[in-house]
Amino acid sequence: RKLRGARACVLRSDADLWPPGVPCIPLTPEQRARLSKIAAYARGKINDCRADIVEVRAKLADRREGSEGKAALQRFIGELQRESDEVSRAWRERVSRLCAGWTSPHAEK
Repeated sequence: RKLRGARACVLRSDADLWPPGVPCIPLTPEQRARLSKIAAYARGKINDCRADIVEVRAKLADRREGSEGKAALQRFIGELQRESDEVSRAWRERVSRLCAGWTSPHAEK
């Protein structure tokens, strides 16, 4: 059932829609749906990077100190972390641009 014209509010589940460090604001159902799609993509990419980092760190434990393989794995961890950071940054920017176009729910009477 669609709630057209529903007033904006904050739901407990809204916390998952926002990039880390970005505070929740009241959302309409339509706004919530848009953020949900963006968050699903970004969180998926970030979670993939984190899972890969855990896997590579486990492989690092099997390598000798100073070996070329260990250095390559450490570089790969850095690349994965940078990718995760870039996705987070892009997510924050996209949400910021999207929210800037929304009228403030506090302005409604």
